[in-house]
Amino acid sequence: MSIFTYYAFLKILSYATRPWYYLPLLCVVAGAIDLIGGMLAHLRWIKIARVLFAITALLFLPFTLWKSAHEPLTDIDVVAHKLEEEASPGDLIVVNPWHFAPSFYRYYHGSTPWITVPTMSEHRIHRYDLMKSKMMELDPLSDVRDAIRQTLQSYHRVWIVGGARPPEEDMPVSLGPAPNPYFGWAGYMAFWSIELGSFLNAHTIAGDVVIELAPDVNSNENIPLLVARGWRN
Repeated sequence: MSIFTYYAFLKILSYATRPWYYLPLLCVVAGAIDLIGGMLAHLRWIKIARVLFAITALLFLPFTLWKSAHEPLTDIDVVAHKLEEEASPGDLIVVNPWHFAPSFYRYYHGSTPWITVPTMSEHRIHRYDLMKSKMMELDPLSDVRDAIRQTLQSYHRVWIVGGARPPEEDMPVSLGPAPNPYFGWAGYMAFWSIELGSFLNAHTIAGDVVIELAPDVNSNENIPLLVARGWRN
């Protein structure tokens, strides 16, 4: 019942699932298997099978999971250290998308001001209520564009933590306040990243990749670092 009920929940939710979405279901299934095993423990072959399974897991799981256990879950500490070394107080750091902010807040201790895409008043935790408010605005990136424009026009640099997606053909000019008639509540972060990339592509004179995607970092928080210089109308 839990399997079918959880499937119905995810179907109704209609979100693209991530691995951690299945953790509650995994816990229920594990509990059910343990309960069934306990109920059948009076059978001799069940007792032997449980012991053999435990021994097999102890022998093989460390080798199977060795690479994952030593894989860094983020490179934002490397990005933060690089910015502390090279970014000046007059520069601007833009963290894209906004949900990298708690990690960046933890590791970055420099003097360069930083904002998120879209801007948030809270960086220590993920404030989805603030995110929802931004999604419902007519032009949620206006302050981000203004901050980038002012920085570049004053001959300083803009550092993009997380990069920005390149412009795409046939993209709408704006999704409008959420929910969008076609996309609903989905797709806004991807659209904002494209909007940021389009703005930088149209108005910056030069840009460089400072830190590329690392081959040995978990893909959920493998973050590049870009820098943009110069303003053009």
